[in-house]
Amino acid sequence: MKSRIFASMLALLGMTSCSQPAAPVVAMVTIEAQGYSIEKTHYQSVTELVAGLKAMPKLDGVGITALPGTDQTRVAQTVKAIQSAGVTARIAIVGNEVFNK
Repeated sequence: MKSRIFASMLALLGMTSCSQPAAPVVAMVTIEAQGYSIEKTHYQSVTELVAGLKAMPKLDGVGITALPGTDQTRVAQTVKAIQSAGVTARIAIVGNEVFNK
């Protein structure tokens, strides 16, 4: 009887240690010419973006991409909006800068 209990405990421990971790929840914010988008949802203003981020589940990361020609101040505003939404996850910025010779 004791060996069956021990075997059951070992099986449970093995199942929990081998289970796959949950996929990270990541939001990709695109800075557009007029507003912002996360996946297929469009936001007209920073206020709408903050509200949209607050409505999301806890994020493990946020990526920011900006369309070419986006001013650096809009990128800074976007980072500030993400932080004011209470997101504490890491923020990655993907650059689309065009370098001319």
